[in-house]
Amino acid sequence: MARACQFDIVRLAADLERLGEAWIDAHPSIPWRLIRGMRNRIARDNRTVDDDVVWEVVTQHAPMLREAIATDVDRARALLTIPRLGTQEAEH
Repeated sequence: MARACQFDIVRLAADLERLGEAWIDAHPSIPWRLIRGMRNRIARDNRTVDDDVVWEVVTQHAPMLREAIATDVDRARALLTIPRLGTQEAEH
């Protein structure tokens, strides 16, 4: 399970990077530097990563991050929920 959590942290950091510096700068309360640092440590040598630290990040810090960016995530999901042609939703 620890490796799966590590993978999620790496993926999260990559996703956040794709949002761009302007978006990151607009959320100064989120510890981007720490997130990037953890991602780099996991990606370079995950054998030296303390599984207890990973678990703490996943169980304690990730929920706070989710709360901090929830509005933006929900807005992005709404934009991505576009009815497909030929479906009942698209016909209305």
